[in-house]
Amino acid sequence: VRHARMFFDRPDYDLASAVPGSFAIDPTPKMVDALARDYDNTTAMIFGVAPSFDDILASGRQIERELNTRA
Repeated sequence: VRHARMFFDRPDYDLASAVPGSFAIDPTPKMVDALARDYDNTTAMIFGVAPSFDDILASGRQIERELNTRA
């Protein structure tokens, strides 16, 4: 957030509200099906073994938890 405020501080970004506890990375249930279809269509562009979509969602949930529990 500090970096964003320094380089991209615009009133419409509302960076003041970007505090631990407010970050949402995990997609809403309504978004998951569309994201899964998109991921299925783009996995050929990933070099090596593509991670499973469920693993990607789990990583996002973990990042969200870590960001939101920082003091």
